Amino acid sequence: MASLVQRSLAVLSGMLMLYVGLQFLGLRRRPALQLPGVESLADALRQLTKSPAAGAPLALGVLNGLLPCPLVYAFVAHAAGSGGPLPGLLVMAAFGLGTFPAMLMMGASGYG
Repeated sequence: MASLVQRSLAVLSGMLMLYVGLQFLGLRRRPALQLPGVESLADALRQLTKSPAAGAPLALGVLNGLLPCPLVYAFVAHAAGSGGPLPGLLVMAAFGLGTFPAMLMMGASGYG
């Protein structure tokens, strides 16, 4: 039974990664899943990017952390299907370390 669950989660994570890739390439414009409140959160983020207030970058970072990210969901599904807590921890740690340089560059550039 556990093997079936692991395989199912691996297939699900692969499908999520493909979906994110299609969105990234512009082949899939509108997300199929609309979560309540996400659009108003995105509007608040757009307003903060234009705000001259001194606290706007901090507020932008806090609100940005609340947005759902399909890539994170794909890796969470992969970690859940990895076979145990330690392999799951290693998957998420690798994902975090892999995204850290890009996040650091985006933060330093002022576009994040």
